[in-house]
Amino acid sequence: MRSLFETDIVTFKRADKEEALPLVAGSASLKGKILFVTLTNTHASSAVEARVSLLGGAAAKGVTARILSGEIHAHNTFDQPEALIPQPFTLGVSGSAFTISLPPASVVAAEVSLV
Repeated sequence: MRSLFETDIVTFKRADKEEALPLVAGSASLKGKILFVTLTNTHASSAVEARVSLLGGAAAKGVTARILSGEIHAHNTFDQPEALIPQPFTLGVSGSAFTISLPPASVVAAEVSLV
């Protein structure tokens, strides 16, 4: 089976058992000619690049993206409700594949317009 998102795997030990965790977790959904892609870099201190391939002859013609990132332990509270807020994210997309550079501990959400 071919995976939508191909990425490196990091291994770690937990309770005397070695487990694997993908560096990039992702999801995608399609509504009409808009592809919604969300990618998460699970590594706390290293950036990672993810390549997204559009299958079935699809091609991108534009994109709007946002990123949520910051210090790994940062979180919103009632006293600081905007400690973390999504920011605009520049993403160059055209054709049938694109690469996204994900900062450590980040989430990128993109709306890709398809031809």
